[in-house]
Amino acid sequence: MRSPSSLPVAAGVVVGVDGRAEGADALALAARLASVVDARLHVVAAYPYAPLSARLLDGPTDARAARAVLAASRRELGAREAQLVAVAGSSPGRTLHEVAEACRAGLLVVGSSHHGPAGRLVLGSVTAETLRRAPCAVAVAPRGWAAGARSLARIGVALDGSERDAAAIATATAVGRRLQPPAAVETVHVAAAPGQGVEADVTLDGDVVDALARHSSRLDLLVMGSRGLGRIGSVVLGSVAARLVGLARCPVLVLPA
Repeated sequence: MRSPSSLPVAAGVVVGVDGRAEGADALALAARLASVVDARLHVVAAYPYAPLSARLLDGPTDARAARAVLAASRRELGAREAQLVAVAGSSPGRTLHEVAEACRAGLLVVGSSHHGPAGRLVLGSVTAETLRRAPCAVAVAPRGWAAGARSLARIGVALDGSERDAAAIATATAVGRRLQPPAAVETVHVAAAPGQGVEADVTLDGDVVDALARHSSRLDLLVMGSRGLGRIGSVVLGSVAARLVGLARCPVLVLPA
């Protein structure tokens, strides 16, 4: 598995599509990030072994439906090169993990749920499953990202004073430098207790999740680390990261432990 610092030269970016608008948001974000980090794009339409599986009622239910979803994705990508694959599996999240591991991908991209207010990330079952112990970094696209400016001009890094901060800063900086013009990168910390000594470009007050969620409206991408429990090299969300991914107004990139 790849370390966070290897993300800018990742062997591949894997994105899950399902025929819904949220899948189009994920595809647009994945294509943008793959272009920035010069990585191959793998577009995956997962479908269940058993037709009409309850786990995938919102997505393709068989190989034929999955191929139709991929054909639509091909049109959305235009001239952008990508490998498009329809894959049967026990669940969409697990299938995306397996493809990411097979490709030795540095990044896995998913969309938000189709429930909840526009422009905000609300974790659906597939997104939540994908985020649980993913084998590489995971990015979640907010609703409407495909129809927006798709800008990555302002990148934020959420700091918590742990060893995770260095990898998050390194990744954000490396990605920012590859953009033309280079993106502005700012570190953000929420001072949950008076006098908490974490140096950051922006210091916020209040509840950590609420403060970062509000600040995310000023960003084009928010980078953060996962909590470092579970198997090494996987994404394991703590309570702050899990809640924040569900409330942020911009794409969130979560790095593996």
